[in-house]
Amino acid sequence: TCSSGSYSSPDRSSCMWCYPGKYSSAGSPQCLDCLRGKFAPAQSSHCMACDAGWVPNADKSQCEPCQGGKVPDEDQFKCQNCSAGEFALMGSENCIACPSGFYSFVGSSSCTQCQEGKYSAEGSS
Repeated sequence: TCSSGSYSSPDRSSCMWCYPGKYSSAGSPQCLDCLRGKFAPAQSSHCMACDAGWVPNADKSQCEPCQGGKVPDEDQFKCQNCSAGEFALMGSENCIACPSGFYSFVGSSSCTQCQEGKYSAEGSS
């Protein structure tokens, strides 16, 4: 019987390790893909969720932070842009509304102060 994080070869003569993004329990005949928003390094017995503000990389082997101006989507599967009038620093969990007197465009990592004599309400674009 193969240990968790591995599976039996087709002829059951040896055990083979699961690739990154896949997992197995002891005695499993195959490795299974991690579900949406989860990751697993090679030889894993289970998949794990990323920390807040992070998403799985392309092969689901580890997590990476969302870049500035982006936050994880609802499934923590991929990064999505903050709306105009909001901003987010790298690795942020949520977008934050720009304060009064500041504005931002879609996908901004900071807010810009309004020019002298101009005004914007909180969360303005």
